[in-house]
Amino acid sequence: MLKKLSMNRFFISALIISMVCVLFPSTALAATKDEADDIKYSTNSNKALDLDEDDFNDACDDLTGEELDYVKFDLPDDDDGILYYDYDEDEDEDDNTKVTSTKKYYFENSPYLSEVSLVPDEDYSGTLTIDYTGYDTDGNSYAGEIKITVSESSSKNTFTYSISSNKKVVDFDEDDFSEVCEDVQDEDLDYVKFTSLPDDDEGILYYDYDEDEDDNTKITSSKKYYYDETPYLSKITFVPDKDFDDGTITIKYTGYDTDGDDYTGKIKITVGDKDDTD
Repeated sequence: MLKKLSMNRFFISALIISMVCVLFPSTALAATKDEADDIKYSTNSNKALDLDEDDFNDACDDLTGEELDYVKFDLPDDDDGILYYDYDEDEDEDDNTKVTSTKKYYFENSPYLSEVSLVPDEDYSGTLTIDYTGYDTDGNSYAGEIKITVSESSSKNTFTYSISSNKKVVDFDEDDFSEVCEDVQDEDLDYVKFTSLPDDDEGILYYDYDEDEDDNTKITSSKKYYYDETPYLSKITFVPDKDFDDGTITIKYTGYDTDGDDYTGKIKITVGDKDDTD
């Protein structure tokens, strides 16, 4: 009788252990990590950063042992930066496609993770953190973070003009653009495109401006303006709005050197109602 009871206890214990193993596999009982290693980048506030899909795949493989399928992003604040898909810096930012938090961005299929870029806000510096959720090819999900160190862009990319009450316009000097290009790129300037024009209530950029004419030609963001061929940078003039008499206007542009490489720059125009005679 005692032997029978012992055998029953043995089988019951074995049954319980088997059920526990089925319902709670050893990998679940062990301490697990549910967040991927941080993906780290660095960039300047005046430069777009292209994400590398292999970094995300490596983080997924290290955590789950499987290849990455896709990720979904929690978007940063617009004041910090914006994620774009298939970003083209020659296009206006409003014409580029923003990444959405509901869309899946794939390692190997379209829409591709490799086509996602961060464009930091021009005034942002510091460490920008972007949360994302990754999904491996077995359907397992996990949390991850992208940490991007954004350095303030160099002031050598910026030159300034000022207008007083007795000088109502600013004629751009092509040599100012050329010097910035030489400092930043160590190459001669070819042309620039103005990516951020001032609001009309601040002022207007004109080409070959004539104050006696009523139909002057406005500068457009899609056109190239050259250092030493037409249309010339030297023929661009900023005319402030008659009601804008105090403040600073920032105009952003992309410059292209003679090797075809690009960089970003700014022109700051300070308008002040001063009674200067110089």
